Formats: sequence, C-alpha cells, structure tokens
Amino acid sequence: MQADTCCAKRIRMTPPAWATLLCAAALVAGCSVPDIPRTESHAASAQKKAQAVHHWDVLADDVAARIADKISEWPAGEHPIHVPVADASPFGQGFRKLLLTRLLDRGVTLSSEPTHVALLVDTQVVQHPSSDPLAMLPRTRLA
Repeated sequence: MQADTCCAKRIRMTPPAWATLLCAAALVAGCSVPDIPRTESHAASAQKKAQAVHHWDVLADDVAARIADKISEWPAGEHPIHVPVADASPFGQGFRKLLLTRLLDRGVTLSSEPTHVALLVDTQVVQHPSSDPLAMLPRTRLA
C-alpha cells in the first residue's frame, strides 16, 4: 500500500510569504498581551505656594490647632511643652516663633527649659521658580 503522498502536497513558501506569515504571527501575539495593569499619570493639580509671612502664620496656626486638639485631654498646665530650636536657619527660627505664639494663643503651656514633653519642629525651604512674568525682566532704577 502506498503512503498518502498523492494527497499531501508540499507547499513551498517564498521569502515574501514567510515575511507575511511572521508579521501575521507577530500581530496575533501582540494582540494577546497578558492582563497587566497599565501605568497612568495623576491628573494635573495646583499646589498653593506660601509666599508671605502671613501664609506661614496661617500654617503655624493650623499646626498649633492640631497640637492643641491632640493634647486637649491632658490636665491643664501639668505637662508643659518645650519646643527646642531644631532648625537654626532664619526661616526655621521665624516659623518656630510664629508657632510658639499660636500655641500660646490656644492656651498651650510652654516651657523655655527642656521638659519630659518636647515638640520637635523641622522645616525645609523649597525654592519655586517665579510664575510672575515680570520677575524675569531686568529691573531698572532711577537715580
């Protein structure tokens, strides 16, 4: 008995046919990517900049309010808080003074000497480029 050679034809593919077949295979493989989460960027948002001493005073008042709220259950005057100078920069010293003032305004007992309760305040100044288009222009003064 003869093998089924009459029905089995050998297909000879030319190089362009191979290229077409490989492109089709790559396309099919590319469409079947695994279910991996894609990365997305966060939506653009605005960030407020503190540009004046008043802004830092508002921030100091907010910090003081949060501290006063946290220690509201403490017996009044029994645990004075010492706020040491952690940041010797002019900005750090200025913010510390604003914070001390706002803490006193809220009735928090403070101590100028170290106590068993210390509030450590650390600050960092971050420089932002000016968004004022006139700030980039050279300034001229009249004598």
